[in-house]
Amino acid sequence: MDLKRRHRGWRPGHEHAGGNAVSVAEHTIAFMLALARSITLASASTKSGKWEKKKFLGNEVRGKTLGILGLGSIGREVVKRARALEMRVLAADPYVSSQVAEDLDIELVGLARLLAESDYITLHTASRPRPESAQQRGFRADETRRADRQLRPREMIDQDALVDAIRSGKVAGAALDVFTPEPLPPDHPLLALDNVVATPHIAGATEEAQEIVGVRIAEQLAEYLRTDRHQRGPTCPR
Repeated sequence: MDLKRRHRGWRPGHEHAGGNAVSVAEHTIAFMLALARSITLASASTKSGKWEKKKFLGNEVRGKTLGILGLGSIGREVVKRARALEMRVLAADPYVSSQVAEDLDIELVGLARLLAESDYITLHTASRPRPESAQQRGFRADETRRADRQLRPREMIDQDALVDAIRSGKVAGAALDVFTPEPLPPDHPLLALDNVVATPHIAGATEEAQEIVGVRIAEQLAEYLRTDRHQRGPTCPR
């Protein structure tokens, strides 16, 4: 068997779409709750010896509207968890049918309406170059409420526009797990904002996700070696 010839046609890095979907979805919900309750700020304050109960008045997420951009495997896992928190869920995804939205018991809407009505917004989309990012359009829209926006992935976000929107109060806060570049320079203005929660690209980094991805890669490699065919990766239609 010519293993070198066979291996040239197989790329393990593209064969495990969705293996970490639950891990990323849980990280997303953790981000949202951290913003709603100022968890990181309250923790830092308490550990510094302060006791600022009145300062950190939070908000319940129950009854709030979560806007999800992208209803792939991660977006759908976020829907399950948001529904358990009694949130209203809106979603925007041009590749998803109204039947899928109905099955998930959510409302499929256009981007403009999602930006206008959501209290929280999360991005779970494949990056595609656009003349203007979704966030730039949203920041310029005539919004009637302040929203905490949990934003990702990196190519969809104009980080400078996000900084301006947070400083102006148009966006109440943001939580990010991916950045451009990675890591961000220590003096980047995003990192200086108190109402920004930042993690080092670890949303999918759990023991469970690592195991799922490893098993899937092994299974798909075995299938490829048996048949000369491999399953399509994340570029296949959802």
